[in-house]
Amino acid sequence: IGNYYLQIGAFSKRTGALTLKRKFKLLISKRYNIVIKKNEQDQLNRVWISGFRSEGEAKNFKEENSLNGAMIIAH
Repeated sequence: IGNYYLQIGAFSKRTGALTLKRKFKLLISKRYNIVIKKNEQDQLNRVWISGFRSEGEAKNFKEENSLNGAMIIAH
């Protein structure tokens, strides 16, 4: 799995993150995975799509799926 992610949402309540995770799980190929990362500092539950091998691959996925508000994360 690559080191690039797309952050597609951030929620104060885990239930919002789980709802978005379930929605995208149905839409993406098996090559990618959806993870929820909780930041202990700000307590936000961030929803990330993982499995991108490069920034370009993440950018293409973002554009092809009209995820204009998504952020590319190098981790």
